[in-house]
Amino acid sequence: MDITVITVTYNSEKEIDDCARSLLSQQDVNFEWLVVDNASQDNTLENLASYDCQLIKSRENLGFGKANNLAAKKAKGRYIYLLNPDAQLQGDDALAQLLKYARTNPDLGAIGTRVVRGDGRKDSVPSAYYPGAKGDHSMFEQLPGDIAWVIGASMLLPREIFQTIQGFDEDFFLYGEETDLCLRLRKAGHGIGYCDNVVVNHIQGASECCSDVYSLWERKEKGLHLFWHKHFLPEKNRALIKERMHQARRRRFSHRLKGLVCKRSREKAERYRAVYDVCQEDWKRM
Repeated sequence: MDITVITVTYNSEKEIDDCARSLLSQQDVNFEWLVVDNASQDNTLENLASYDCQLIKSRENLGFGKANNLAAKKAKGRYIYLLNPDAQLQGDDALAQLLKYARTNPDLGAIGTRVVRGDGRKDSVPSAYYPGAKGDHSMFEQLPGDIAWVIGASMLLPREIFQTIQGFDEDFFLYGEETDLCLRLRKAGHGIGYCDNVVVNHIQGASECCSDVYSLWERKEKGLHLFWHKHFLPEKNRALIKERMHQARRRRFSHRLKGLVCKRSREKAERYRAVYDVCQEDWKRM
């Protein structure tokens, strides 16, 4: 088996059909498709019944990392390919091209692809630095390669390497887990690759479409802080959190005033309220 494709679904009925059709049309590659459903409340399971996949039903929402780890234990492929339910492979040779790239670069721990937003306006390109570390290359300059991390919506990993580092850190529920995974891979001596001739369309955030702004950004901010506490020194954490807390307070005040006449500014005010609250809570614990 060349590749085990893993997709984690949560209320994905509107997106899963396009994802499935793009995947099951792939040619010249031997793959299996494992789907972990995180207790969807919509018709995701009914839609999946029409497709050739191995379905793992969870009674609770395990989060992204834990659900992928669960499926990876059942994987038979030499490589594991993570594909979000709101993402679609472009062209019927995408997986074959990605496999060819992986075989040509056997030392890589993870490989990202070109990920294009569903509206076509922006690519999610690889990052050369970690959140909070821009301009401070001394912390990670000894690590292999120039890519810090790639987006987890479309990521290929050698299964043996993924298992060696024990997969995703399950302390991360939804945000920050791929950044942490890529850093741990680099610390283990594996570079991160980018196959830009494989293109994936990504709706981005489809599973969070019904979340309120505050809850969404609260989860994102908590994932960011977990990453900092895990990989940065305490004094670096204090400086980052203090700066971010003051910045969030200023921006929330500004957008609250603008929000009197602008809905977008009201949403941004909620975003910065969530950021400030998480920072303040974290600061009190330090």
